[in-house]
Amino acid sequence: MDISFELILVFAVFWMLTIWTVKKYKERALIRNKSEWFIDILGLLQQGFLFPLIQTYLLFAVLQKFTPELRGIISINPLVSFLIQFVIIDYLYYWNHRLMHTSTLWPLHRVHHSAQKLDLWVTSRNSFWSSFFIIYLWIHAFFIFLLNDAKGFLLAIAIGNALDLWRHSGFRLPGKLEKVLEKFMVLPHHHEWHHSSTIYDKNFGANFILWDKWHGTFYSTDKKCEILGEDMQRFSFWNQCFFPWRLK
Repeated sequence: MDISFELILVFAVFWMLTIWTVKKYKERALIRNKSEWFIDILGLLQQGFLFPLIQTYLLFAVLQKFTPELRGIISINPLVSFLIQFVIIDYLYYWNHRLMHTSTLWPLHRVHHSAQKLDLWVTSRNSFWSSFFIIYLWIHAFFIFLLNDAKGFLLAIAIGNALDLWRHSGFRLPGKLEKVLEKFMVLPHHHEWHHSSTIYDKNFGANFILWDKWHGTFYSTDKKCEILGEDMQRFSFWNQCFFPWRLK
């Protein structure tokens, strides 16, 4: 399957935001202890390479072996497949994200909320096991296998990944454009409050803030969130990444 354009889009956004971050927040962006650097880089490699490989090759191969008759069984317009990923799966992720904040799954997700300053490298900060509990890993491979033409679906994944990088970067849009988009999209200042030390059970959406507004988990204010995350520097990289349930 050809995913070259989608990969180019994500990498282009990553490097543009990297350059912007270093120029604007050089000291803040580069000051990290070794554990933070290790876990952020590992997370980016995991999300950017390992799990796409698992999705498109390992899970794809398993489905091909056991259900070859289902390959490409769904033939729909690329726009429809785009909307399935960008809207419907986004809504499913909203609930998935809320589950990650329950007492059972919180230890796996807690590391993501350790960032006390947000930037694009924090996007994939998480324990190694957390991604196995995120709906994207499983449902994306399933749809890519079933769709006769997955181009629209793959494009939606790429745009979603680019938005995820932007959401953590702190990059602000011109005022008027931001005022329009914030009515229905999750913008960086929305997600910043999700990482607040006190208001971490709000703004669970990824692409759309509408889900939070509909289900009473939306929070917004003109104030800037000054205190983010939980200080976890006392914990080793190994415990944060591979043994998060030990973090007490």
